[in-house]
Amino acid sequence: METKGSVSIRIAEHNEMVIVEAIYSTDILRIHSPVGGRRPWDFGAGGKAAAAHRPRKEIGELIKRSGIGQYTKFAVTSPPRFMKELEKVRR
Repeated sequence: METKGSVSIRIAEHNEMVIVEAIYSTDILRIHSPVGGRRPWDFGAGGKAAAAHRPRKEIGELIKRSGIGQYTKFAVTSPPRFMKELEKVRR
């Protein structure tokens, strides 16, 4: 299936996600994530997907150390609610 969307591959490094590869959409409206760029550990769908598969203890430590970012007005910033969101992602 072809979506024509942008894709980036990220790896966890401490409290950040490092972009190690990216393919960019040719559409006018697109997300640009430069290779080598860094994003907060909980940034966007990719950050949430990666967090969902990290050990719960590690997520708790990340929340204590870095907090949960409010990147949009819809962002879940309450730690208990965020952990419930990660449970949904795991399913």
